[in-house]
Amino acid sequence: MGTNRTERADGRTGGAVLLLGPALAAVCAALGPALRFPALSRIGQEGSVWQAAPYFAYLTLWGLSAFAIPWAVARRTASLVRKGKRRSARRLFYQAFVLAAAAGALLGGGLFLGGEKLAAFFGRPMERYSWESLALAAAVLPALGAARGRMSGLGAGRTAIGLLFLEQAAGGAAAIALAASGSLDGRKSELVYGTAGYSGAFGASGSLLGLGVGAGIALAACLALLGLFGKGWERRTRNEGRETASGGAGSSGFSALPAFGGLYSGLLWLAFGGSFLLDSALYRQPAAGDGSLIAGETGWGLLFRCLLPALCLAALFAAPGLALVSGITGRKNGRRQARERLGKAVRLSAGAGCLGAVVLALLGAFGSGLLYPGMESGMTLGLSAFCGAAIPFLAVEAVCGAALIRLGKGTVAVLAAVVSLAVHGAAAALLLSPGGFGVYGLAAAHGVSAALFCLGCRGLLRLLLVS
Repeated sequence: MGTNRTERADGRTGGAVLLLGPALAAVCAALGPALRFPALSRIGQEGSVWQAAPYFAYLTLWGLSAFAIPWAVARRTASLVRKGKRRSARRLFYQAFVLAAAAGALLGGGLFLGGEKLAAFFGRPMERYSWESLALAAAVLPALGAARGRMSGLGAGRTAIGLLFLEQAAGGAAAIALAASGSLDGRKSELVYGTAGYSGAFGASGSLLGLGVGAGIALAACLALLGLFGKGWERRTRNEGRETASGGAGSSGFSALPAFGGLYSGLLWLAFGGSFLLDSALYRQPAAGDGSLIAGETGWGLLFRCLLPALCLAALFAAPGLALVSGITGRKNGRRQARERLGKAVRLSAGAGCLGAVVLALLGAFGSGLLYPGMESGMTLGLSAFCGAAIPFLAVEAVCGAALIRLGKGTVAVLAAVVSLAVHGAAAALLLSPGGFGVYGLAAAHGVSAALFCLGCRGLLRLLLVS
């Protein structure tokens, strides 16, 4: 009787997070770029140029903070608490937090002091202010990941996911306010010193500073919740460990964590963010490509503005597919159901992605006027079609990667992502070469590399799930 009640409670709490955790994480990943739209409308075309590369770096750091670091801390925390070693679990958190904070301080300090050199490397000197402002987020995110890991390890998976949304919402609101303030200060500087470009540069800097503010708010909230409820979560997790040892069902509060986070998820995100940083490095020469095909800084900013809605739609359309594959298993008696769920997930994400690609291609120019009022659309129609073509492949890429991790083939997924990154770099360099396709080539390279990843992983999944 008691066991049945425990199982029902498990289904209502941890089980729900286990199934919805990946989908909610994907929605949160879509929320971040979506909140860039109002900020970009305030910093103008120049601001979008200076913000692109630092924002791609932020996305990479955010993925590690949201997935890899929490997984590493939570897995060990849950094990210690369930064995009754609460002091060891707390000591683990203190050590991990101090180490993460020190690493963040070093990274943030490097960005703040080396912002000018980074901007020179990418060939966009005014970008230095954005790299320097990114230092705050870089300093806070590792520590936030460690705190989020302890929370997840104590079975508070839903609260940890909620903090992901708080971080994005608070960061988005702060970015909008600081972008407007920075642009105003930049215009004053332009009037005083008779120079141009500071409005966009200071606006972009303020926008990225807002992301650090959001991370700081989430960290403060996380530490406050751990201080208020941490001991209660410890007792609950310890009691669940006893129930499990005595044959009870226990709770899947911690089991929700691998569903929306994990080492392999973090590595996949690192490869994903690396592709955009690779774009930034390859496009650092303003003369790259044919000038008639949007070369130079104008094209780089335009590509960034077109990629943001594509990334939002890809993450959003991957969410239902991720929810479907989160419960699959490679056991022989569950392979048939796994094949059915995986096939449905791929069809759902690919179909929705194709619809999103068509919408973005047809309404790209019109939508650009709504999202970025006052900016020239340029060749947004053609470029949005190229960016939109990558949406279904990016959505299915996330689903296939998650399925491989669920089946215990995370290493294979990471290796496939590395190969895909190498293909992306080669394709981008080729299509960006003199006489190539300019930023169109970069957009096409994302579609090519994602399609290769999907085809390879889909074939492997078929072999793994053969009866």
